[in-house]
Amino acid sequence: MNALVVGNARSGIDTANLLVDKGITPVFFDIGDSYEHYDLYSRFSEPEEVLIYSQELPGSVLETISYVVIADAIPTDDEVVKQLRLMGFPVIGETELASSFDRGRILAVTGTKGKTSATTLLGKIVKDRTRNAFIVGDDLGSYADSVCQTTKDSTTIAKVCARDLEVIDGFHPVVSAIINIQPHHTTRYESANEYIAVKERIMMNQTAQDSVVLNYDDAFTRKIGIRLDEGSE
Repeated sequence: MNALVVGNARSGIDTANLLVDKGITPVFFDIGDSYEHYDLYSRFSEPEEVLIYSQELPGSVLETISYVVIADAIPTDDEVVKQLRLMGFPVIGETELASSFDRGRILAVTGTKGKTSATTLLGKIVKDRTRNAFIVGDDLGSYADSVCQTTKDSTTIAKVCARDLEVIDGFHPVVSAIINIQPHHTTRYESANEYIAVKERIMMNQTAQDSVVLNYDDAFTRKIGIRLDEGSE
């Protein structure tokens, strides 16, 4: 089974290394064509296990692909990603892939502003109680790089952006938090409702045994809470 990794930054490299560790052959597509191949090979833990392409993917290679993983820096509306979706490939992100191998519990934080600070603070609180904790997401640390160190007793505290939530499927935090929603701060979505719906995806796999933390002082998250309360009655 091969997986296509679309990206050229640390997220893409770490994603490819994770796939190799799990026995899956990564086909790495350098979407920005930003490195010479010998530069890229030096960045992989087992370069002989990675197939590298840039600029164009041969049809024979695409025939071997089971699914696509896009690196954190790649937007879901990128032309390459849109074409791959039109061809019928399932598309997920680093957060979805890494979380599927996480052996511990996951705490996830999203919002328009303050995600980094909130995730860092939550991570410090957890680490003060147990050293077996990992703070990941975007600029905080690579989830793909950390997940192999998780255990049944570990906790991953993940900063989750909207672009991560667009491409999740089985991502399941036991505790999620939406700290605020400010739709006017984004131009990637056609409407406020579309942006809010993406943020709400952080809860999509949570059950009655899990928890969601919402900011009562934020009008949008407060409405989500009211709707959740009404739905539980």
